[in-house]
Amino acid sequence: MKIDLSSYVPKREEISIPEWSKEPIYVQELSGTQLEMLQRHATMEHGKPVVHHQYALLIIASLVDKDGEYLFSEKDLADIEKQPATLLARIVEAANRISGVVATDL
Repeated sequence: MKIDLSSYVPKREEISIPEWSKEPIYVQELSGTQLEMLQRHATMEHGKPVVHHQYALLIIASLVDKDGEYLFSEKDLADIEKQPATLLARIVEAANRISGVVATDL
C-alpha cells in the first residue's frame, strides 16, 4: 500500500480578529514541524516542559490568510506579545481546538 502524504490539506477555521484586520484570518492546524518548533522553545522546569513565548509562537505557527500564507514569523514575536491578553487567548483557544494541542502537549 502506498500512502500519498502530499495530498493532505490542513484543517482551517476562519476566525474574526477585528482588532487586526477586516479581512478573514484563518487558524490552521499545526504540522509536526511546527509542533517541533514550539517544543524547541521549551525548557524543563520542576520536571515539566515549559514553552517560553507559548502564545506568540502558537499564533505565529497557526495564523494564515485565505491562500494559506503565514501572517507572521518569529521576528514578529515581541510585537505579538504586546497585544492584549484577551485577544491572544481568543486566538490560542482556536489554534488549540483545531490542532488538538494544549499547553501540556508542548
